[in-house]
Amino acid sequence: MAEGLEPLNISHRLEGFDSGVPAIDKWFQERAMQAGLSRSAMTFVLQHDERVIAFHSLTVGAIANIDADERLKKGMALQDIPVLLLARMGVDKEFQGQGIGKALLRDAIEKAFVINGNAGLRALITHPIDANARDFYLAFGFSVNRFRPHELYLMLKDAAKRLK
Repeated sequence: MAEGLEPLNISHRLEGFDSGVPAIDKWFQERAMQAGLSRSAMTFVLQHDERVIAFHSLTVGAIANIDADERLKKGMALQDIPVLLLARMGVDKEFQGQGIGKALLRDAIEKAFVINGNAGLRALITHPIDANARDFYLAFGFSVNRFRPHELYLMLKDAAKRLK
């Protein structure tokens, strides 16, 4: 897991976080804590000098078999495809370009492996907020779900190869 990353809690200072993407910042500052308390999504944060500088949020989900491309649903009969959703991720502008985003993504993948070992997952999915985010995930090896073009996925078997 990414060194220094910890679950979000009430002691973390969220004010002033600025990823440069207002929708990400607003969700993080206004909804992340409630999502964690309700257990609808778990957010993990990285701090520097007692200030949150990066985060990612994860939740479990499923893709309806009919909405999955062939690679995702291969071997799944007509069952829904279990996935881990990388719901939100952000790095404060001051710390961008230092590999923190890649470290966050690696952490999300490692957490997916842990969950997969206990419950079963097929892929890590995300819905990039903009073209820059989309390019970031595609460069890491994510694929476009052709039935849901706003959705990218990384098969866990491919993720294992990428992390070696």
